[in-house]
Amino acid sequence: MTQKLSVGTALMLTVPPLLWAGNAVVGRLVSDLVPPITLNFLRWAIAFFILLPLAWHLLKPSSPLWPYWRRFALLSLLGVGCYNALQYLALQTSTPLNVTLVVLSRGDAEQLLQVSFVVGDIYILLATACWAIYSWLLTQRNEPDEIRNNWAAFLMAQVIFGLGWAGMFSGAEWALTDAHITWGLPLYAALAFVAIGPAVLAYRCWGLGVQTAGPAVAGFFANLTPLFAAIMSSVFLGDLPQIYHLAAFGLIVSGILVSSRRAN
Repeated sequence: MTQKLSVGTALMLTVPPLLWAGNAVVGRLVSDLVPPITLNFLRWAIAFFILLPLAWHLLKPSSPLWPYWRRFALLSLLGVGCYNALQYLALQTSTPLNVTLVVLSRGDAEQLLQVSFVVGDIYILLATACWAIYSWLLTQRNEPDEIRNNWAAFLMAQVIFGLGWAGMFSGAEWALTDAHITWGLPLYAALAFVAIGPAVLAYRCWGLGVQTAGPAVAGFFANLTPLFAAIMSSVFLGDLPQIYHLAAFGLIVSGILVSSRRAN
């Protein structure tokens, strides 16, 4: 049964899509400053140290994490290691709006018959597939309650293994490409944002919102991400929405309204 949605809960559920949209825009802004896969590794390395004071006990030999290492190694591969790395890769050739909205036909029906993917489209489709599998695995509650019921511990359990995946992928990026980093205030600010905001704060707000309003209602708010991405892209990147984007927004809003009525 869906609980009544308070203003406070609605605001809490609005924060994650706002930060996720910001993550896409920032990823595009710093695409010339840091390699995409390395950006993902640095993001989660910083998040690890943010979470360390809250979940350091997971690193102890007696931690309840280790008997479940296979589950968290798989979750972290899909979530920490692949999803955002592929998203940042997509932003090298696509816009934050297309990455968050996944618009492939660009409003031209004929393109559905002869779809010609750009590299960014393929990356974001792979990222979406990783996220879908990751989300399904989250419904399989196979870990102890002391990890599942503690948001910091649950996230930290994934980050611990995810840093291994992200580090390995980043190493391959440096070995196979002419990767380089341009250190400076813009990159420092971007790293602070993607680590604190989308990686940690959004995760916490989303967890609280889902607990309060339920997953069905919370799912409606996730669809706000492309809307926020459109606004931010217009302001910071000058990427104005096209007619087909507006049509997609209309479909999203319609879906939210229909689903809301069914949930109530």
